[in-house]
Amino acid sequence: MITIFRSFLAGLVLSLCGAVALAGEPAPADVERALKQLAPATLTVDRVAFVNGSDKKFLIAGRADRNATISTYLRALETSGRFHKTELLQVMLDGNGRPSFEIMLERQPEVERGAESAPATPPASRKPTVYRCTIDGREVFQSVPCPAAPGQ
Repeated sequence: MITIFRSFLAGLVLSLCGAVALAGEPAPADVERALKQLAPATLTVDRVAFVNGSDKKFLIAGRADRNATISTYLRALETSGRFHKTELLQVMLDGNGRPSFEIMLERQPEVERGAESAPATPPASRKPTVYRCTIDGREVFQSVPCPAAPGQ
């Protein structure tokens, strides 16, 4: 029993050290402000940091009221036109059952965003990457479309 606990503790320490090594210095205020503006009201962005000395790749850590809020935030980041390559690294539940998360993303290159003088155009509508379904009376989130209801 003690050996299992020690193995678990060692794994936990290694994963925390990896996360600390991955995140670097804090992100510039304008990037942090843009990321927080895209966040729903029930989501808190706790930390935004550069990854491995990059000035384009960021790690975001925060908390939300539920998983669906994190999903909404991921979609807002992807469709914002300012960020891309959004990747949810992990979601964990705290002692109160509230999810905390880590997201990795990159700043959209200036060339792709276009010149500042160009007229603003809304981002193209994208298909959702997460589907909210009710299966056997339970609400679930999945990456494939929801199955058709019986009799349809």
